Amino acid sequence: MSGLITVWCRGEGSITRRELAAELEDAGFLDDPEFDPPPDSDASADPEWATMEVRYDPERRPILLRAKAVTDDYAHTIVEEMASQFGSAELESAGVTEHVLAGRRVVDLEIDTGGLTDDGWEACDHLEVAIAQRCDGLVYVVREGIYDADLQPILKIT
Repeated sequence: MSGLITVWCRGEGSITRRELAAELEDAGFLDDPEFDPPPDSDASADPEWATMEVRYDPERRPILLRAKAVTDDYAHTIVEEMASQFGSAELESAGVTEHVLAGRRVVDLEIDTGGLTDDGWEACDHLEVAIAQRCDGLVYVVREGIYDADLQPILKIT
């Protein structure tokens, strides 16, 4: 089953695929991960990247990261989606609406929720924190919750 975790970035900061690969290698959650593009490539140093693939087990689907710029229409659509789950007043009082509408870039982590290993989950959490801290981000997990840059809950579905 495929799942989506979104890091909603509003800050000026960026993080390259090379830096994300280094974060994962340094953290040591995954044994010999492979990255596309490779960390030593010129493409991995581009701060305006679109996709990154992390392969950590030949028997499992890779972790796929997709980054894109935020449009006003997309931001409003996401606020409506979040409001349907958490309520408009709750989003407003928690500062989530303001954060999303000020968004500059999103990074989606597409994962296999049924096949991801415990180490794979740890690696995803590590990526989410690295991106959110660098880019003033919130982490949004559909039908679960919204988290700050340290993965502390802001709003959760009960």
